[in-house]
Amino acid sequence: MPVSNDSSTPASLDETDLRILEVLADDARITNAQLASKVGIALRPRTPE
Repeated sequence: MPVSNDSSTPASLDETDLRILEVLADDARITNAQLASKVGIALRPRTPE
């Protein structure tokens, strides 16, 4: 997904992005694992900082 640092240029959202927003709008307290499962994407393991 293109990301813009210029606030006047909106970033494009694909179908996955829109589905993520839809799921979060329904339940913003969902875990990352639940979100990934509902959207149909792989949960990436957390990398240590």
